[in-house]
Amino acid sequence: IREWLDKAAEERPTGAALSCGISGQSIDYATLRELVSARSESMSPGSLVIMSPKRELEDAIQLLAAIWATAVPQLGSDRQGAPPQPGTVFRLHTSGSTGEPSPVDLTAVQLRASVLASADRLEQSSDDSWACVLPLSHVGGLSILLRCLHSHSEVVLITGSFDPERCSRLCQEGRISQISLVPNQLQRMMPFLERQSVSERLRLILLGGAA
Repeated sequence: IREWLDKAAEERPTGAALSCGISGQSIDYATLRELVSARSESMSPGSLVIMSPKRELEDAIQLLAAIWATAVPQLGSDRQGAPPQPGTVFRLHTSGSTGEPSPVDLTAVQLRASVLASADRLEQSSDDSWACVLPLSHVGGLSILLRCLHSHSEVVLITGSFDPERCSRLCQEGRISQISLVPNQLQRMMPFLERQSVSERLRLILLGGAA
């Protein structure tokens, strides 16, 4: 994963890496690499790093810094639990719908395989901009960040509570080419999407996450 950021900073240094869909603030790949490298110096390899479930620029930088430092980001819970298994690069927690949330350790091999398979199927390129309305504490939000890192494309972070009208405008105004949603979010967006056609730039709505 680290090599993807190095390569993106080298091949697309001024390309947008992370953007805030509300404020318009943006960080290019060269700057992102510098920020991530500097932040990683305070992290110890193999240690658990508690991450915020939010979608601010700062949260994404902190997450990537943990990867860079070969620490283990733990997303969505402050429970320490058992030490990470060897090879772990992310620790997620289950929703707890059938009991207490349980830690799930993910390896670089697993995440890399997922990203490469998605890249092949979705034909993602550096021209894409993927809206992230899912928490980085969920595998859906985490996957967006990793897919875009691999393809040197832009992650558009939609901060704050889910706003169906705001997300619909992004689809209609040509700001994004992809968006990941759960069924309830798309259902709430439909009244706004029915009023105006989506932009030709929007080529994918990735829907999932419901039982």
